[in-house]
Amino acid sequence: MLYIIKISTLSLFIGGICAGLIANLGHKIALVDNPNGRSSHLSPMPRGGGVGLWLAFLPLAFISHDKGHRIFAVIA
Repeated sequence: MLYIIKISTLSLFIGGICAGLIANLGHKIALVDNPNGRSSHLSPMPRGGGVGLWLAFLPLAFISHDKGHRIFAVIA
């Protein structure tokens, strides 16, 4: 159980860092969602932060799975 907590915490921190980096990169390469009449935001918002979360989650999930832990069952 402690192993799953460690993996989850590591994934959280790596995901936050990766999402932040991708959001900053989004502003630099114009990967932003500009507001229009249907938008709920008033300023351009970066897109692609979910990619950073997946970049953190998948490798740690596969490492966990190789060690015999069933992290996918915990996430689902």
